Amino acid sequence: MDITKKISNLFLLMLLMLLLTLTAACSNKKSVEAYFCHQEDCGGKLGDEIRKANENVYFMSYTLTNGRVASELIIKSNEGVEVKGIIESMNINGKGSKYELLRFQGIDVKKDNSSGLMHHKVFIIDKKLVVTGSFNPTEAADEKNDDNMVIIRDEFIAEEYLKEFNRLYFSGT
Repeated sequence: MDITKKISNLFLLMLLMLLLTLTAACSNKKSVEAYFCHQEDCGGKLGDEIRKANENVYFMSYTLTNGRVASELIIKSNEGVEVKGIIESMNINGKGSKYELLRFQGIDVKKDNSSGLMHHKVFIIDKKLVVTGSFNPTEAADEKNDDNMVIIRDEFIAEEYLKEFNRLYFSGT
């Protein structure tokens, strides 16, 4: 095979690899959406994402008093979706806390017992999507506060958040 044909074949192989890489990147459907609460109904958007869950919802939340979010978690759990959560221990008995309701409904939710303040606001859905930001799932955050919420559709990011969830969940919480 002469050198020209080898270069041509190499070029075609590189072009094919580039096309395959671009196709794979496009098929991952990675995206990021940003919302600003109270103007954009963050609780409703979070509830919408939970409603789409097919396999699992894992959450770490500083507090959880939003009734719509709690209802969606309960519904998904009753549909057979695995729902597990961690809530900051100092907030589990606070006004409007949904901690006991979630536990009563059979959801595996634990109080955080780590030495520091567990200040996360994270929902990991189907190990593919992360909802995070300054938004606490509370009525006040939805109606009064200036918070933000980011929805990240990326399996690799979800995997990193899941590592943190597992670290807290299995560390004696």
